[in-house]
Amino acid sequence: MTAVVVVFRGTLRMMRMAFLMVGSVGLMMAAGQAMGQGAVTPAADALPPGPGMTTVQERCSGCHSALTVLGQRRTPDDWAATVQLMVDRGADLSADEQSVVIGYLSKNFGVAPAK
Repeated sequence: MTAVVVVFRGTLRMMRMAFLMVGSVGLMMAAGQAMGQGAVTPAADALPPGPGMTTVQERCSGCHSALTVLGQRRTPDDWAATVQLMVDRGADLSADEQSVVIGYLSKNFGVAPAK
């Protein structure tokens, strides 16, 4: 009888964990869909104003937060390579939009000049 109770408790514990995992995945998927539908996150509000900001907010936040950009410092060539990598992975940017985004990122998130 004791063995049956232990197995039953273990099964209940596993079922609860599975339910929590499924629920968590569902919430993450819903959040991802909301972001992909043009939702602007608080981090996106922290982007400096300028030509290209709106494009970065609209096109980049579908896959990642603006925090990804805020912590980066790159050369214009590195930003161009990064934008190309994102396009290769499915980012929907025309050639003109790519140039605007690269200019925006290079101006606002470029490598700091040497002292």
